[in-house]
Amino acid sequence: MRGVVPENTHIRVFDRLGRLMLENTGTSTELDLSVYPAGLYLIEVLIDKETHVQRIIKQ
Repeated sequence: MRGVVPENTHIRVFDRLGRLMLENTGTSTELDLSVYPAGLYLIEVLIDKETHVQRIIKQ
């Protein structure tokens, strides 16, 4: 997952048990999930005061 995001963006990736796996803050973000096992993950993106959550399945 790649992209340029606003300066005040905070991204966190959780596994299906709710454990924090990865955390990034900044304007240019690349999430490398290749080191994690297959399964369900939640990506939480916080921009200003808005939170967006997306479920992904890594195969």
